[in-house]
Amino acid sequence: MVQVGGKVTKCAPLNTNQNLVCLAFGFISLPWGLVVKFIPLSLFQCMSLDDKPMEDAELSSHITAAFKRSSTVKIKGK
Repeated sequence: MVQVGGKVTKCAPLNTNQNLVCLAFGFISLPWGLVVKFIPLSLFQCMSLDDKPMEDAELSSHITAAFKRSSTVKIKGK
């Protein structure tokens, strides 16, 4: 889209140096992904990754609870 979009996408084509920088970032991300994949999960035991339902206290303090309360308030006279 950047190379051929022109006026439609309001973009200008990248020059050779910019294309090489983009390719370098792409090639760096592949080995970085492998490094991250092989980090042992035991290093992250301090974080809780349990998928449990929220308790009532947590649920009422959650941001969406405020929106739900405001949308369920009845208007007087209706």
